Amino acid sequence: MKIHTGEKPFSCNICEYKCINKCTLQTHMKIHTGEKPFSCNICEYKCIKRSNLQKHMKIHTGEKPFSCNICEYKCIYKCTLQTHMKIHTGEKPFSCNICEYKCIQKSKLQTHMKIHTREKPFSCNICEYKCIQKGNLQTHMKLHTGEKPFSCNICEYESIRKGDLQLHMKIHTGEKPFSCHICKYQCIQKGNLQSHMKIHTGEKPFSCNVCEYKCIQKSNLQTHMKLHTEGKPFSCNICEYKCIQKSNLQTHMKIHTGEKPFSCNICEYKCINKCTLQTHMKIHTGEKPFSCNICEYKCIKRSNLQKHMKIHTGEKPFSCNICEYKCIYKCTLQTHMKIHTGEKPFSCNICEYKCIQKSKLQTHMKIHTREKPFSCNICEYKCIQKGNLQTHMKLHTGEKPFSCNICEYESIRKGDLQLHMKIHTGKKPFACNICEYKCIRKCNLQTHLKLHTGEKPFSCNICEYKSIRKGDMQSHLKIHTGEKPFSCHICKYQCIQKGNLQSHMKIHTGEKPFSCNVCEYKCIQKSNLQTHMKLHTEGKPFSCNICEYKCIQKSNLQTHMKIHTGEKPFSCNICEYKCINKCTLQTHMKIHTGEKPFSCNICEYKCIKRSNLQKHMKIHTGEKPFSCNICEYKCIYKCTLQTHMKIHTGEKPFSCNICEYKCIQKSKLQTHMKIHTREKPFSCNICEYKCIQKGNLQTHMKLHTGEKPFSCNICEYESIRKGDLQLHMKIHTGKKPFACNICEYKCIRKCNLQTHLKLHTGEKPFSCNICEYKSIRKGDMQSHLKIHTGEKPFSCHICKYQCIQKSNLQTHMKLHTEGKPFSCNICGYKSIRKGDLQSHIKIHTGEKPYSCRICEFRCVRKSSLNNHMKIHTREKPFS
Repeated sequence: MKIHTGEKPFSCNICEYKCINKCTLQTHMKIHTGEKPFSCNICEYKCIKRSNLQKHMKIHTGEKPFSCNICEYKCIYKCTLQTHMKIHTGEKPFSCNICEYKCIQKSKLQTHMKIHTREKPFSCNICEYKCIQKGNLQTHMKLHTGEKPFSCNICEYESIRKGDLQLHMKIHTGEKPFSCHICKYQCIQKGNLQSHMKIHTGEKPFSCNVCEYKCIQKSNLQTHMKLHTEGKPFSCNICEYKCIQKSNLQTHMKIHTGEKPFSCNICEYKCINKCTLQTHMKIHTGEKPFSCNICEYKCIKRSNLQKHMKIHTGEKPFSCNICEYKCIYKCTLQTHMKIHTGEKPFSCNICEYKCIQKSKLQTHMKIHTREKPFSCNICEYKCIQKGNLQTHMKLHTGEKPFSCNICEYESIRKGDLQLHMKIHTGKKPFACNICEYKCIRKCNLQTHLKLHTGEKPFSCNICEYKSIRKGDMQSHLKIHTGEKPFSCHICKYQCIQKGNLQSHMKIHTGEKPFSCNVCEYKCIQKSNLQTHMKLHTEGKPFSCNICEYKCIQKSNLQTHMKIHTGEKPFSCNICEYKCINKCTLQTHMKIHTGEKPFSCNICEYKCIKRSNLQKHMKIHTGEKPFSCNICEYKCIYKCTLQTHMKIHTGEKPFSCNICEYKCIQKSKLQTHMKIHTREKPFSCNICEYKCIQKGNLQTHMKLHTGEKPFSCNICEYESIRKGDLQLHMKIHTGKKPFACNICEYKCIRKCNLQTHLKLHTGEKPFSCNICEYKSIRKGDMQSHLKIHTGEKPFSCHICKYQCIQKSNLQTHMKLHTEGKPFSCNICGYKSIRKGDLQSHIKIHTGEKPYSCRICEFRCVRKSSLNNHMKIHTREKPFS
């Protein structure tokens, strides 16, 4: 109860300490006496309390019983974990009353306050160094003692601090966890990245109070200040070079010694320092991190961009003292001065041509050699300079990169556009140089440009999330805290933002307020409509560099790339299933729980996904929204259409590794492989029929039941298969889509055309193993073999007629039922078959379409031509 009353009857007679009970006071007194009765038997640690020793021992055992449920952090003490959790919640309860500094721990605030009071209680007894924290002094003292307790196990590097060694090890591992989202720059330390980003933003927070010099880093300013205080203390003993830093002099001396220790591994380029080599390598990689925000100019060096910007500002700091000529670069002025002096140091050794610049002489020499290394791959145009070819190519591509931001005028050359712009006055001075956005205020443009530059000034201190707006960051932090204040009163949905809940409720009401003005697309959210509109305006700007995948959003491309890398970070804890994204895993888990939340209100169909139900409903409505732009094919699913299109393109990506079989779908290849394995898992329970596919067995069973569900609405034809009926209907329409490119033959089926083409090639893949008979069709060979076996399975039930083929029996039966229905209208000829009548008519017309390619023989029937050819081949098949 003394805790509630605040009573503390026991007090220290040395200091002002008070407590509730006597034992606590006794423990406290040991602080004054220096008594530490509990000591570690492994190290020299000593303490006053037994509980402190027990906690200390966990350091040696490595035991860390307290762990964070958000990240992998583990610790020994519960209070340490409580402090750590404030990193995730963003809670900083201690704040400075002078500046905006906030922190998690009181001790850190106390240390921070010493910055304002300028109190530095810890000082070095050797030099004048002073600091706020004892740990910093202990580290500093190692500079005097030369102690470097942390050493690299790969190289000879040693350091005073453990953190310096950890950073050093990343040099060996090649790990650069911090990368720039604008260029390809990567680094080991976050501070280096922060300094690098100032290059893109142009921020220079450190400025000289003597001159106008500004820079990004404080160390650069300190070096610069030596110009004003110390001058340039380091000088070259060979030439007049002077500098501020000793390292600069060491680099300079390599010019005199000719030493170039850094070399390019692609070309023969060598240089003195590493940074020059890094700049050179960008030539090979094509990286140009510095770009002009007015035109399309890009370059490797910042200094080159600064010079280029003078073109837009019109600044020309260098002027000729003889004429009115002005220019941007000093070297350009030096070249110009040669005009006045008449100096032309470069001359042609073939003609009298002389010039001021070496590059112009090199271009001139190509006139003599007639060398035109740059040629157009479309027309015969050739030229000497690459720039001329680049301009020429725009004639073929129709590219006009320079366009007026007021009217539709476009041009190939920048100069043409500059002339055109004089027509307009311009009413919106701030315009985006990437898209068509224009505005009145500069600040709006700056915010808009962050969309293009990718700049996101607000970053999460837990994960890598970054945002443009502060409000977006505040919503993001709720992901780490797990806070979802908004919930649906119909289902279990919960979310962070109120807007998300409002959008979710439209799922239950079926409301889709946003619709496309080009197509019939409707959606719940405006952002979805904006994404959809890119299909009409931009197409799919993000494409995979491995396959042909294209998409509208960058995030979709990042997810797609995991297909190629094989990365599947989300795995099922019940089975071995792995997937790319979290939502796919959540859907998969419903397989194990048996949950099917979406059901059809017409039939008993249930499914896991809403999209599957939407597709299923099209079966009832008969809707087939996807149609082929080549033929009349229509289907329900887009993927089915994509598969169908491969029929027209001839693409067959799946091939058998045993035979030459190729197909469009993987499932068809799996079915085909059963031919080689001779696996026929489906068998008829009435006869001995076996097959590979279940659908074939279902079709076969209709032979036993006599079921023919597909019937023609014109004649009495009925069939078991839908495909057979579709082919039959072409008889009534007269449509024969497959035509021979050699003769006039046309047919309904593609397989019939493939068989027909063998007549022209002479290919007969099926041969009799008894006689020399060969045939194009497998069925003809099967019929032929019955000649050798004497088998005639088809017989007439009226007379004794027997035959090998069913079609011959059907023709024969017409003699008993119909007689000879086909008659000639010229003579009295009659026949059973229509084909025989057509051949007979040619006798009256004199038409003989079949001719011998050796002699002048012509005939009406092809069979007659085949018999005639045996005269030339001297074949006598009958003996």
